[in-house]
Order: sequence, then C-alpha cells, then structure tokens
Amino acid sequence: MTGGLRPSPARASEPARVVLADDHPVVRAGLAALLTSLPGIEVAGVAATGREAVREVITTRPDVAVLYLQMPDLDGFGVIAEVGPERMPAVVFVTAYDQYALRAFEVHAFDYLLKPFDISDFENTLRNAEKISALISAPDNYLTEDSLLRGKNIPASAGTGGPSAPGSFGTAFICESPGMKRVDSYINAVAESDATVLI
Repeated sequence: MTGGLRPSPARASEPARVVLADDHPVVRAGLAALLTSLPGIEVAGVAATGREAVREVITTRPDVAVLYLQMPDLDGFGVIAEVGPERMPAVVFVTAYDQYALRAFEVHAFDYLLKPFDISDFENTLRNAEKISALISAPDNYLTEDSLLRGKNIPASAGTGGPSAPGSFGTAFICESPGMKRVDSYINAVAESDATVLI
C-alpha cells in the first residue's frame, strides 16, 4: 500500500471513490460497469493511459486506484512514481502477469489481482482497501505504512468495534486480501526453488 496518508478518505456515510485505469476499452468499460453496480462504490474517474491515470488521481483524489499494470505512456508503477507514493490512494493492481508480484510488494500495493479474477474477490479487495485508506487518513490515528505492514502501533479497537490483539487489525487486512494470498503462495514457491525472478 503506497504512502502514509490518503488524499480524500471516504466516511461511513459516503461511497468509496475509485479511479479505474485500463488501456483495453472493453475491459475498462466492463470494470467501470461492475464498479457502478456495487453499492457504496463511486467511479470517480476512468483512464485509458498511465498519464490519464495520473491526472485522474491528482484531480479526483480517490480512496482507491485500480490500475492495470501495462498501459501506454506509463505503467502502473510509473503512475505511482509520477503522482508520488505519499499522494497515492490505496492501489489495487490488475494484470494477467504474475511476474510483477514482488515489485508490487515493494511499492506496497494493497492488492495484486490476476486476471481472470472472481468478482467477489474484487469487491472484497475494494472495500478492504477503502477501509485501510480511511483509517490511515484519519487525523486522530497514528497508523503508518510501516506499522501497518509490520502489524505494529495499531489502535487496539480500530475498525473492530472493540479491543483486539495488538497487530491483528492490519495483519488481517493484508493477509486476507485474496490477491495477496495468491501472491504470497507465488513468492513462497519461488523461494523454495532455485529460480531467479526477473522484474
């Protein structure tokens, strides 16, 4: 997950605002229609290129950015670099290629979904990403990118409605993310082999 602050966190009474970027017109239209059909989700912007994605993220200040990795002008990683990690919302990468998984971890993407993906996985990922985005953006919390990834310094009752074990909140969101479960399996498989992963 990129950055430590989110530009425009959604409140409980407001829909989660999503920017979608994919260079394939049919896929882009299908994902936009799917997002529009989901309750509590608002499509804040749609982009066909990396440059357009940068503009949409900067101008609409969404809660979540769904980025296809391979796009004209800038790929998904280039979008993050251009906007700046500290200004990016929670990022969900969508791709047909698993070889970028390790790099997605390096830029702290919230999730990495491989096409074709299950619609319920996609919806769950968006809702969890928005919750984390809103929590990090809240002015009265002290959650940071590093503490979230390490499961430390997380308010005991944050997002749970009551006390929880230290670190359980952030760990649950990261580890239960459907795409990251698959990425974790992929990384473990690479680690157990002598293969070299080129990114």
